[in-house]
Amino acid sequence: MSTEAVTAVALHAGDGARQLLVDTARSDANEENRESAIFWMAQVRIGETAADRAEMLVRQGKDDPDAD
Repeated sequence: MSTEAVTAVALHAGDGARQLLVDTARSDANEENRESAIFWMAQVRIGETAADRAEMLVRQGKDDPDAD
C-alpha cells in the first residue's frame, strides 16, 4: 500500500476502512505507511480510533522495532 492509498482509506466511510487504517498503523511493513495511518487516524477519524491510538501508545516500545 502507498501513502496515497492510506489517505484514500482514511477518507473512505465505513468500519472496514477504519479497520484497514488501524491495521496499517499497527503492522504495515513500511514505516512511512504506519506513520501516515496514525496521522490520518488522528486527523479525520479521531473519535473512532481514540482507543486504538491509546493502545498503540501503551504498546510502543514493546512490539515496534522502530519505536524510537
